[in-house]
Amino acid sequence: MAVNFILGDCMDLMRSKPMGYYHLAVVDPPYGISVCSMNLGATKDSKPRKFEMGDWDNNVPPPEYWKELFRVSRNQIVWGANYFFDDLKSTDCCFIWDKEQPEGLSFADFELAWTSFKMPCRKIRRSRGKDRSDDKRHPTQKPIYLYESCFLLWSEYLGKNVNGMRVLDTHGGSHNSAIAAFRNGLEMDICEINESYHKSGKSAFDEATKQQMLF
Repeated sequence: MAVNFILGDCMDLMRSKPMGYYHLAVVDPPYGISVCSMNLGATKDSKPRKFEMGDWDNNVPPPEYWKELFRVSRNQIVWGANYFFDDLKSTDCCFIWDKEQPEGLSFADFELAWTSFKMPCRKIRRSRGKDRSDDKRHPTQKPIYLYESCFLLWSEYLGKNVNGMRVLDTHGGSHNSAIAAFRNGLEMDICEINESYHKSGKSAFDEATKQQMLF
């Protein structure tokens, strides 16, 4: 099992791969809502953020992105599905991440992922606050367990073990998908164009997986 970290444009990576090269693409592209201009729950008592905000979420991926994504991958899981209805076909299966948010928070109660799977919709229910194993290093960071749940549901859909299969993440962000992929015996190419996210994500991956690498 191996994770290949790419600092650069995911379009260059995808164009270099043949059709159907990846067994799965699990992606969380920019939603085009300028999330980095929002306070994201920060208050006057919040600790200073250790990560860069940037302007990466000002625009959604262009049509060419979707064309390449569907060309190089056999199956797909796309988080933020509600922002990409014009780019995605109808589907039998969406994943719903129920974050079990306390009442009164401005955050969404759940997030939606589009999938290419032909199976009933599935719910992943677990509070973000129950897992503090991953430090915040990206504005829209998703937890490791969410990606592990995605891989388990993918295995359920295929009806077999996915160990050793090739996975693509085009927008690495926190790189928690890479940690989950490594723990589940997957080969992954993970791309991130922002150098600070790339470095912090790679460092977090090394720290989270160093013990497992000894065996």
